[in-house]
Amino acid sequence: MAKKNVKTEELKIAGQTKVNGRTADFASYKVLEGETIYSIWIKFRDKSTVGAIKAANSLQSNDLAGVKTLKIPLVL
Repeated sequence: MAKKNVKTEELKIAGQTKVNGRTADFASYKVLEGETIYSIWIKFRDKSTVGAIKAANSLQSNDLAGVKTLKIPLVL
């Protein structure tokens, strides 16, 4: 069975952040209406994890209500 070629979005490094005690480069991402942590992770799954995104943004849940931008830590 052939593997699907899934394209992920490109990110530019915007700075550094702490993720679980480790310093990592991050990119800023503008959250679009209706997006979820999971849908954002799908876009960047070759660069980050759901847990790293939540940790870098001090999110306790998957709720993005009121969140305008996220740090996408480049941990992979």
